[in-house]
Amino acid sequence: MRFRAIVFSAALTLAISGFVAALNLAPPPGLQDGKFKAGDYVSAAIELQKLGHDPACQKLLQSARSTNAESLEIPALCRMLFCKRPDSEFRRPRKGCAQFLADTDYSDWPLEPIALVDGVPFLITQGYVLGGFPESDEAYLRYCITECDWSTEIFREPTREQKRDALAKLLASSKWKRPLNKQEQDFLAEQVK
Repeated sequence: MRFRAIVFSAALTLAISGFVAALNLAPPPGLQDGKFKAGDYVSAAIELQKLGHDPACQKLLQSARSTNAESLEIPALCRMLFCKRPDSEFRRPRKGCAQFLADTDYSDWPLEPIALVDGVPFLITQGYVLGGFPESDEAYLRYCITECDWSTEIFREPTREQKRDALAKLLASSKWKRPLNKQEQDFLAEQVK
């Protein structure tokens, strides 16, 4: 089962490499290596917010149609750009059973697959175990468009120091059920380089 999660995680990170090109945004550095980079997602969110709700949703829909079923780039952006409506939920993307860091669980991460720390997104899952078919990015995006509100949080490019501070805050979080091991710390640190 762990092997399957690792394979899915590898497929997930490789899928991220094409999402910004599909959004027709300037290609951010670092995606070619197949790793989640917080700055790339902030840049994409900024560009989408500049477009406004309707054009951004259309651009996301175009991009979602070209992603594979295991991808998380569109759901990660959705978790940044949308928020729950009053008296409703903002459900997670149905991509499988999340493999969280440091024995945490869904209740610890309401924006899974990411956590936002001072406007800096971190991928807090190391993959998913799937027992069926994952929800498509397009289906999850359509759920967000119809059932959620456009977030009022305005994203700004974080400085290197702001990214380091956000990482330090995340590493020191009381959410962790056990101390993060070196591999988990490195996994998070790589996201803000």
